[in-house]
Amino acid sequence: MSLGLNAGHFWTITPREMAVVMDGAVDREKREAEARKQLTYMTGSLVRAAYHAKRFPKYQQVFPDRKRNQSQDDMISAMRRWTEVIKKAQGE
Repeated sequence: MSLGLNAGHFWTITPREMAVVMDGAVDREKREAEARKQLTYMTGSLVRAAYHAKRFPKYQQVFPDRKRNQSQDDMISAMRRWTEVIKKAQGE
């Protein structure tokens, strides 16, 4: 299972223990996502260095810390803006 439990163990734990396992899995995914973002940023920085770009944005500008979750309307709005950008790039 993707939580790191085998199927037999799942049926022997309490709901509270399952919540603890799931919280741990969420924390692990957040750490891994942050590590991927840092790797992405560093790769971009190396590419910049290779091509002698004058400026490279700060990490926090590229990956702002988002404390709040997006509402459904915010997500739809962001996707519409992104769709418009793609259409302009494709010449539609």
